[in-house]
Amino acid sequence: MPTIGIGKGLDEIAATGTPGLDDLFYGGIDRGKQVLALGPPFIGKELMVNRFLLEGFRNRERAIVLLTDCSPSNIRAEMGYLTDDFERYEKEGLVRYIDAYSLSIHSEERDPNAVLVESPTDYTGLNRALEDISKEFKREKEAWRMAVRSISALLMLSDPVSTFRFLQQLTGRSKRYKVVAFYLMDKGMHNEVEIETINHLMDGALEFMTDGKKLFLSIDGIKDVKWRGWIGYQYTKGGLVVDTIERCDSK
Repeated sequence: MPTIGIGKGLDEIAATGTPGLDDLFYGGIDRGKQVLALGPPFIGKELMVNRFLLEGFRNRERAIVLLTDCSPSNIRAEMGYLTDDFERYEKEGLVRYIDAYSLSIHSEERDPNAVLVESPTDYTGLNRALEDISKEFKREKEAWRMAVRSISALLMLSDPVSTFRFLQQLTGRSKRYKVVAFYLMDKGMHNEVEIETINHLMDGALEFMTDGKKLFLSIDGIKDVKWRGWIGYQYTKGGLVVDTIERCDSK
């Protein structure tokens, strides 16, 4: 079982649902932290975020999932590999989607748990949906989680200044409500100025990389952690398996 950081109670942290990460984080991520998940496509960062959301559902924590490059049905399919209970969690109202993807590709998909927004660049609509759901959640329970999939779509479809302004409002609102949030971003699609600007809005980052056939992640900022070097990991459809610090030290 991960060790909880000194002075932190269970209600002050959010476990990620990936045991190796929670061990590195002394139990989980502090409430209100905004975290960038940065790395190439198909490297497991989406799976890590799905595990983070699922851990919340199992503890009756609700979640906002903001979608700019996939639909609620895509999330449902991904979650099906992790749990048989996801549709039950949806029916119980633990998941609320803000779907800025479906209308933009003229899809006829309509989800009862989703607020439809015209496009990923409709920042007025996104902000209105985020604020409405946040107020609804706040009335019912103090803690919830959020995932943004993905920042890359926002940057590709809109000008950087508008995107940064929207993300500044979003991270500020999330910190105010003590929401732990992950923001996915694909490395290789953006220049270093854009990445650094996004980093300044965050409390830290989980960066993913590949070196040949080996996969590594590192933790920058966020909170006190046991190790900040590159750490090896593997992943399957069921989740990430993070190497122990001792194994990394011995490389």
